[in-house]
Amino acid sequence: MGQDQTKQQIEKGLQLYQSNQTEKALHVWMKVLEKSADLVGRFRVLGCLVTAHSEMGRYKEMLKFAVVQIDTARELEDADFLLESYLNLARSNEKLCEFHKTVSYCKTCLGLPGTRAGAQLGGQVSLSMGNAFLGLSLFQKALESFEKALRYAHNNDDAMLECRVCCSLGSFYAQVKDYEKALFFPCKAAELVSDYGKGWSLKYRAMSQYHMAVAYRLLGRLGSAMECCEESMKIALQHGDRPLQALCLLCFADIHRSRGDLETAFPRYDSAMSIMTEIGNRLGQVQVLLGVAKCWIARKALDKALDAIEKAQDLAEEVGNKLSQLKLHCLSESIYRSKGLQRELRAHVVRFHECVEETELYCGLCGESIGERNSRLQALPCSHIFHLRCLQNNATRSCPNCRRSSMKPGFVPIFGLLLQNMNLLPELESPVTRQEKMATVWDEAEQDGIGEEVLKMSTEEIIQRTRLLDSEIKIMKSEVLRVTHELQAMKDKIKENSEKIKVNKTLPYLVSNVIELLDVDPNDQEEDGANIDLDSQRKGKCAVIKTSTRQTYFLPVIGLVDAEKLKPGDLVGVNKDSYLILETLPTEYDSRVKAMEVDERPTEQYSDIGGLDKQIQEVREAPASTCSLLFSAPLSRALTASVTLLHPREVRRVPGSGLGD
Repeated sequence: MGQDQTKQQIEKGLQLYQSNQTEKALHVWMKVLEKSADLVGRFRVLGCLVTAHSEMGRYKEMLKFAVVQIDTARELEDADFLLESYLNLARSNEKLCEFHKTVSYCKTCLGLPGTRAGAQLGGQVSLSMGNAFLGLSLFQKALESFEKALRYAHNNDDAMLECRVCCSLGSFYAQVKDYEKALFFPCKAAELVSDYGKGWSLKYRAMSQYHMAVAYRLLGRLGSAMECCEESMKIALQHGDRPLQALCLLCFADIHRSRGDLETAFPRYDSAMSIMTEIGNRLGQVQVLLGVAKCWIARKALDKALDAIEKAQDLAEEVGNKLSQLKLHCLSESIYRSKGLQRELRAHVVRFHECVEETELYCGLCGESIGERNSRLQALPCSHIFHLRCLQNNATRSCPNCRRSSMKPGFVPIFGLLLQNMNLLPELESPVTRQEKMATVWDEAEQDGIGEEVLKMSTEEIIQRTRLLDSEIKIMKSEVLRVTHELQAMKDKIKENSEKIKVNKTLPYLVSNVIELLDVDPNDQEEDGANIDLDSQRKGKCAVIKTSTRQTYFLPVIGLVDAEKLKPGDLVGVNKDSYLILETLPTEYDSRVKAMEVDERPTEQYSDIGGLDKQIQEVREAPASTCSLLFSAPLSRALTASVTLLHPREVRRVPGSGLGD
């Protein structure tokens, strides 16, 4: 197969791959690999096979093709090809969670002499190295590599690389529990996809949506997390992206666990575990087992939780992920504390503190741990991480961690600075001072009455006893932290209950009286071309109420009380804001008074009761009185008006009296 034909077949495979005909594309590329003698064409087709198998989750085949590509690059004796092949080899090991090998191959890439591809691929090398450091829980080195990759992306206007770096930074801050930044960076990646990604693969959109879902779940916004995860899963199913499908299933399971729906969470954990095992993602398996263990703890099935933790612990130690080990030791500590097994508890407490020291997850200013709870973090130019509040309160211009590192010798342990301040490092002192202090120590020991047993101990026994005391101190510190955490939780609970009591003390509703109940039919008052009011379109019973604040309201929707149970004059309680009727209240007045109260509009007319007919008849028949002359003219007119109102149709003047009949 010639060079031109090889190129045509590679392009044909790319077109098939972009149209989601992956198997046909792989078949075309494999035929090219078998028949082509063109080394450059073989190198290109091997790169296509590496990328395709990476997205399909076939990481072992990806590694195999990456090794063949390195051999091809060596035959070509081209530094650019060699750099690209080593980068693919590093990516293959990263996917298989061989993070130490990934770092080694990335350093090999960076150590190659200057090439044309160095400027283009340097950012991708730094990104892959950062992902490997993150897998090893070396957070400072990971952040430093991500910042280098971001600088490469900005300098070369590589929006695609910037999108990938933003997703990795989102994962970084999600692990150290700065949830604000964990959401910010995936949102930035989604903006890049929206602005520049019209010609990109949909995997970039799916990747950004997945990381947004993780951040939303950590923030407690489970509805938004579910929407983003569903969109990411849809794209992953469309393109056959098995690794992303597994991550989405894990995210779905975590969301259901956060909702307390453990029955729905377990099947999704099982599906995610199946795919993770199939593709060889051991770190993903650790995360699945960690979620399963939390579910069993929620169900109080502690033995099953310990089984899941033990499996996850073995995988985490194989991978070298210290953060996962730290979380697993923390869960084991809580389980053994509830069981009252002190020996196992102490062992996990010691290992927990060792993992904290190895990951350096503590603030260099306040000394508190980082990653224990959600908190805003800030990285200095040296990539050391601190609490933002500590940096704001402490106006230091240099990094405290870097300053300590430059002051202490290489063999000083992590608490070297503390020991120096306490003058407990004999290696840093002169022999004379050392002898004087040792003499002082022994004099104080004799004065304090140290037992003969201790004085007769060998150096090894004293060192062993010291280590045991250090372990006891760590356990005590852990207990102090636990009690402090419980105290803070109790304070928060007290504050919450105080707020509830305050709310309960306030009047929950306004007291009102039902004035009138109406039957409303919007069809009776409908006019063509008129604006439609939603409240006016309601059918059924409506009410008019008068509140204790002397305000009258019309309620198109009555509320929680059935309209059939209400009648005018009833005392009801209504909501302060919506004025909906919540319940009926007992009457506040005597029932005998209520019997005399007119609570309904009378329906009788004048003609029904006869009015004052008898009295009017008597007035008609009565003779004119002589005393009528004593009435004044205004009074006579008033009486005339009164009689006229009684029966307006019959009015007759009586001479001399001024009265009408």
